[in-house]
Amino acid sequence: MDSNVSTFFQVLASFDMATFSGVRALGVRHVRTLDAFAMDDIEKTLKEYLTLDEPSVVIARQPCALLPEGRKRWMPLAALADACNGCTLCFRLGCPAILKSTELDEHTQRPKALIDPVLCTGCEVCAEICPRDAITFRPASTTITAKKKGVAP
Repeated sequence: MDSNVSTFFQVLASFDMATFSGVRALGVRHVRTLDAFAMDDIEKTLKEYLTLDEPSVVIARQPCALLPEGRKRWMPLAALADACNGCTLCFRLGCPAILKSTELDEHTQRPKALIDPVLCTGCEVCAEICPRDAITFRPASTTITAKKKGVAP
């Protein structure tokens, strides 16, 4: 059987230590609790767990950015048209706040990113994956901003 098919993933949000202990009590040996917005850590862990031929659990800790208590923590982000080259990485996230602008990159002829401030929750996932730093971080989200810049929050 393919190890990817037999691998079990369960992503849980905002649970306490009892969840971790409970999963361990079920016999799951590979359990990791991560910051839900630390995309590099999540990607690395998921790739690692996909190679295992046994159950694995990732517990993602952070309130959902779409819920009212999550939205209070963040400010909307903005895309810098001068820095964006239309690479489309942010579009692939499926975020409803990231729109294709009418402005095209002069070299690639692809639409640049535009962020709708009404729909943006400010979770900063798009800013983390932008290879050109064309999506700005906001000071109100100190945890991820500090992590990206290598500074203690």
